[in-house]
Amino acid sequence: MQDTTINTIGELIEPSPVSFSFNAPGWYLLLMLFALLLLIAGIRQIIRYRKNKYRREAIALLQTMAQSHSPNAHKLFKTLEILKQVAIISYGREEQAALNGHSWLAFLGRKNKDKAVFSPDIEEVVLYAVYRGSHIKLSPVDMDLLQEESITWIKSHHV
Repeated sequence: MQDTTINTIGELIEPSPVSFSFNAPGWYLLLMLFALLLLIAGIRQIIRYRKNKYRREAIALLQTMAQSHSPNAHKLFKTLEILKQVAIISYGREEQAALNGHSWLAFLGRKNKDKAVFSPDIEEVVLYAVYRGSHIKLSPVDMDLLQEESITWIKSHHV
């Protein structure tokens, strides 16, 4: 009895396949959302790039100075001057302009993401240089280390 019912039904009729198309409004909405996200990300990158111009300029000054044949004492004071200028641009004159010595180096440490700004040897050289003036004898190794650590601070300080 079952055999006759199946045979009388006939052949199964399958529906035609559903066509796929990007013409649906949801795809346009998704595309516009993606384009908006790309635009926002691009604008944020441009703002970040412009905001960090002072960092790039300070690093370029330090690198140019490292290539110069100036005495190390001059390079030391110029490096400290550049660090002070970067700090003033970043945090304002009121907060740190009057700081010097240990308080200045502690300030730099507090504003750094990594917290380790200058090695103890370099801190000693910097503090000693303030009191000795231009008569300081600074080794090229110490000068290179100071400039390297200064560049690291300029790149990693938080605003």
